[in-house]
Amino acid sequence: MSSFRGIASVSQKTQQITSEALKNLHPYVSEDFAQNFSGTVDPHQVERAFGMRAVEKLGELTRYPELSKEGRATALRLIVALTVTQEEKQRGVNAGIIEACTALLTDDDASVREHAGSAIASIALAQQSRASITKAQTISALCEAIADPVGEVRESASLALLNISISRRGADMIVATELAIEKIVTALGDVSKYVSLYLVSCLVNSARYGKGVQLALNAGAVEKVINLLQTCPVTTDPKSIPGLLVQTLNAIWNLGNELEGKDLLIGADAVEHVSVTLFDSSTDVKRCAAGALMALSVQEYGKSQILDFSAVGLSRLLQDENASVRANARTAIYQASENRDTRYGMVMELVQTWPGAPENSCQLVVDAFGKLAAESLNKLLDDDSEDVQERSALSLYNLATMEGDNGNNSVMSTLYIVEKLAKLVASSRSTTRSYAYKTLQLLLANHTYARNRLRDFQNDPVNVLIINGEHGSKIADLLSE
Repeated sequence: MSSFRGIASVSQKTQQITSEALKNLHPYVSEDFAQNFSGTVDPHQVERAFGMRAVEKLGELTRYPELSKEGRATALRLIVALTVTQEEKQRGVNAGIIEACTALLTDDDASVREHAGSAIASIALAQQSRASITKAQTISALCEAIADPVGEVRESASLALLNISISRRGADMIVATELAIEKIVTALGDVSKYVSLYLVSCLVNSARYGKGVQLALNAGAVEKVINLLQTCPVTTDPKSIPGLLVQTLNAIWNLGNELEGKDLLIGADAVEHVSVTLFDSSTDVKRCAAGALMALSVQEYGKSQILDFSAVGLSRLLQDENASVRANARTAIYQASENRDTRYGMVMELVQTWPGAPENSCQLVVDAFGKLAAESLNKLLDDDSEDVQERSALSLYNLATMEGDNGNNSVMSTLYIVEKLAKLVASSRSTTRSYAYKTLQLLLANHTYARNRLRDFQNDPVNVLIINGEHGSKIADLLSE
């Protein structure tokens, strides 16, 4: 209660002149009340009455010209502490605290400026505050405050802008405020990571819609967010700021939804920088990273960059526990692989580089590309590497067993697939022989044309060594089934 007394002591008009027992319970009652006080008022009722009007009374104090700097800062801190519920935030709006605090953002005392920003941040979460924010030109004042020389002032002002932007109407207000987006973009990369977090989050909210995206691009947001991404520690780093990496990736994602944004981001090597974050331990980071790459995979040059930098990382996410992560990764891979050459490179990357058991990469190929994988896998059967041959054969088998008729038909439609599988039946590697044999079985069971092709293969003199070799009988067995 000492802080209450300190604030009240600036004027005799705000002092309670009554019994010592009640002095601390109602310090802001009028002199008239004090003079007429009979001692019959229940102290607890007085205290409760003050509590119900505390926000309003503190709002009045912030505008009191004779209040000390320390007292004004204390009043602002109490406003922040009291305006927790929506009801109290609404009281703050009705009491004109938004307007009062907006004026205090230029106070010559840093503590007052800081807590004024914090009070706006708290009350701005009430939807009813929007009219007051517009009337007081609060957004413009906050955009000036995010360039304040004092870090704490910048943090509170940045948080206030973020809280305003949470709703669609608030975001629209920021976009509509002259130079607001430009100043927010300029302030990105502040030495305070919390300022960066609040501002990049505000940018994410404001750049969800066309005009906001364009203003951000015009202000140089691409360079800013890429630089911010490069300085963000991974989420396992104890020095990391929770949410900063996620929101930076979200900003890239939103900017990449516009055609101009795609071009600028790809030109700034965004694909390479984003791809590093695919291996982060955070589900949100992986989801947003895959989403950002999904937005960039539409452009032709973006497709080739994803092949170069993201193939392995995205493929790993196809097995992630989170459905949104898997969906974003699958879409990014699929869109990046619409070009035939890129698709072949992506499939080859998965087949060649996936560590561990071949079943992992082989199933992933099918999951990512579906029937589009058949042509690339067919080509990879000719590779000199036995590992590649084995994994390609297994992938083709997985594809041929895919539910529906798409898988089997797509395998059969590739050039010389029967002949290639027949040769692999004679492979020196037992697993390769097994996958080739089982795939041929599926094709022969469903396609008369496949049986004819295998007979032609068997009768071709060029293949005599295969037919007469150790495994030649297996080919004959296939035709006799």
